[in-house]
Amino acid sequence: MGLDVVEFVLDVENTFGLAIPNEDAERLATPGDVVDYLESRLAPGSGACLEQRAFHALRRAGMQVLGRPRSDFRPDVEWDALLPTRGRRRAWELMQHATGVAAWPRIGFLGTLPPDAATVGAMARFLATHAASTLQPPGTGWSRDQIEATIRQLMRDHFFLDEFNWTDRFVEDLDLS
Repeated sequence: MGLDVVEFVLDVENTFGLAIPNEDAERLATPGDVVDYLESRLAPGSGACLEQRAFHALRRAGMQVLGRPRSDFRPDVEWDALLPTRGRRRAWELMQHATGVAAWPRIGFLGTLPPDAATVGAMARFLATHAASTLQPPGTGWSRDQIEATIRQLMRDHFFLDEFNWTDRFVEDLDLS
């Protein structure tokens, strides 16, 4: 298993909030193997959309921290319109704290947000991928659809792959090391 795939497995562990023993990780040769492995380790889920859970968490936090009305938070609204100009970094940190999510994109040097978190909807997608375990209610598991959607996004983020088959081998078919 090459370094790219090892880093991918580490991110899978962080995303789903579980440890994958090395001997198990070595058997994960395809994205489908990863999904099957996760499905076997995680109880069946409620089927609720993680992106929707993330959106609601962001809206709740925004109403609390930014003092804005509920109607201001829509998926297409840019954070630039919601965050104050003064104290922007602090407001962003307070939003993270209010959502209780560890995986949170950083504001750039000049106060700019990364493109994958520029709107409320984009931020919800980011959190659904990178903080998925935080968004699951205690005692619930993961549906196969949730696992597949999260792995598909991680494949995009790590390997810039939009098109792949679940049976493609990481090294031989996808040419990953």
